[in-house]
Amino acid sequence: MLSFQSHLLICIPQKNTTLPKVLSSTLFACLLCFLSLTTKAQTESDIHLRLATGGHTATINKLLITPQGQIVTASADKTIRVWNMNGGRLEEARKILGQIGATFGDVNAIAISPDGGLLASGGFFNQPGGRDIGRIRLHDFKTREIVGVLKDHQNVVLDLAFSPDGKWLASASYDGTVRIWSTKDGYSRKPTYILSEHSAAVFAVRWLPDSQHLVSGSFDHTVKLWHLQKAASQPSNSVSTAKHDNRVDSLAVGPDWIASAGDDYTIRLWDFNLNPIRTIRSETHPAGLATHPNGKWLLTGQASQPSQVNVWNTETGTLLYSYKGHENLTKAIAWIDDQTAISAGGRNHEIDLWRIGFGSETPQRISRSVGIGERIPAIGLHGESEKTLAYLKKNLSPIDYFFDLSGLSNQGFSITEINKFEGLPTNFGALSLSHQKGGAYGFEDAVLVIKENEEEKARIVLGAANGFRHRVYGFAPDGLIVSGGANGQLRVYDSNGDEIARLVGHDGEMRALAIDGKRLLSGATDQTLRVWNLENVSGTIQPGVSAFVGFNRSNNLLIPTQWVAWTPSGYFSSSPNSEQLIGFHLNRGEDRAADFYAGSRFLEDLYQPQLIKLAYEFGREDVAISEYEQKSGLTLMKISELLEPRVYSEKIKQDY
Repeated sequence: MLSFQSHLLICIPQKNTTLPKVLSSTLFACLLCFLSLTTKAQTESDIHLRLATGGHTATINKLLITPQGQIVTASADKTIRVWNMNGGRLEEARKILGQIGATFGDVNAIAISPDGGLLASGGFFNQPGGRDIGRIRLHDFKTREIVGVLKDHQNVVLDLAFSPDGKWLASASYDGTVRIWSTKDGYSRKPTYILSEHSAAVFAVRWLPDSQHLVSGSFDHTVKLWHLQKAASQPSNSVSTAKHDNRVDSLAVGPDWIASAGDDYTIRLWDFNLNPIRTIRSETHPAGLATHPNGKWLLTGQASQPSQVNVWNTETGTLLYSYKGHENLTKAIAWIDDQTAISAGGRNHEIDLWRIGFGSETPQRISRSVGIGERIPAIGLHGESEKTLAYLKKNLSPIDYFFDLSGLSNQGFSITEINKFEGLPTNFGALSLSHQKGGAYGFEDAVLVIKENEEEKARIVLGAANGFRHRVYGFAPDGLIVSGGANGQLRVYDSNGDEIARLVGHDGEMRALAIDGKRLLSGATDQTLRVWNLENVSGTIQPGVSAFVGFNRSNNLLIPTQWVAWTPSGYFSSSPNSEQLIGFHLNRGEDRAADFYAGSRFLEDLYQPQLIKLAYEFGREDVAISEYEQKSGLTLMKISELLEPRVYSEKIKQDY
């Protein structure tokens, strides 16, 4: 099931590393006390260690341009980022943060009010199965503070759109509805209209220019046109309905046309009554649509191979330009001006500015903004005593590096050594695993079939709540089944297909699994590695230790230059001067913006190389802490203690 074609490692300091004394930072503590505006204690669930790599670390779901010309991106890495244009390059201006948890916080949708003053955001904003999972946050765009929370959707919010006159906010959700919220006299806490005619998740919503009509696209294969006046008396009845041959996930509106796209690989153009104009057949799955300033062209992202962002002429249905700068899912797109487009996604969640025209049929990249991380499509784990991880570069072979954890060094790796590193097998005695197409969304690997002696014994069918797809899977040495899917979903099952544990920590799609003894190593598109202990596994499990490696990408080469490894409680080790790669996201409640504190502030107390080494050996943080404190005679400080009392001074909190 697994192939070797990736990157990465986990990084642990040398055995002879001198341990720093476990002391509280007196000066910093005094400053906290002096500046504190409240003394409410922090709990561990309020504080989450997050990466700060210079870019997004998970799928970029949406992108917009504000009326003032700033660029805003929303991501599954649980952040909203605001960017300035400076000489053709993007510079991050700030982040807008809200309440997150280990299993929630993904931002699926954003919309900016016509005056640029208010940003609405929606996504996965509560625990799975929790109340108000479909919250919508309203942010003062300038200050980033939350000025309102709208609660009515019964499932995750997938899209948002302000009406052109600014009087309405429309929201689309997995609950199969579109809700319309009035902006008059602030925001009503309940929707004015609930449009409930769709029979499946609604992925897209857009307003027509008159601010009275809107369209929605759904996984029920339909596009529906709504009118507010009719919705007031008949909220379940749309004005008209148009159909695709498969799910609809993207919409755009032109001066006199509507465009819809989805899983049937078509872009369909309709007039404002949903009468068909033409159908454009696309070689790639068009995901994300944006109308050109001239009202005649259409920009489309992509969710399949070939990896190209296309520009189409809506009047003729012809393909005008194809930008081929990304290598993976790219659905966040927009026009900067009539010759400049922006697209976000790809292999490493990059944001590209590119230009069309100037006598060239090939779009030219202007700039790229990207963090220093790389996704992890394959890994290897070997050696209870050697404590070695293999990580690979972009091509399948040869393997370029392995990381010696005991010596803390990258070393060349010969192709003959590859046999030491094994992924998870798909056979265990008489049992075997294979995947099939199926599930509610029809993905090719949504169903995992468990066979015994070639006879089907059980099957595990995935959906929206548990990862959609079995992207990577296999047997652990004791016969347990490990499977990873989308949205960081990593679960453990018995041979009857019953779930027995959920491994929580990743944000991106799972791409690689490896095992050695009781330790499981996982890698994902969130650019991190996680090490888990599978001994007596049950319930919800956090990784014993996680790791990130930063790369220099000069001359089309990937050279590892920085690394950081950490435990769930925030203890960490890093290469020199790499503590800035992590920080602490501090929740302040569902109705307040979150804060972020740079990891460098806590270097004296939380930099614990020996503890990280123990956490890797045991695969469990609690065992590592007990072992460390027993041997050292020291008691470790907790991040919740270091952040007590709370500090809201602007001088302190603007690390993010």
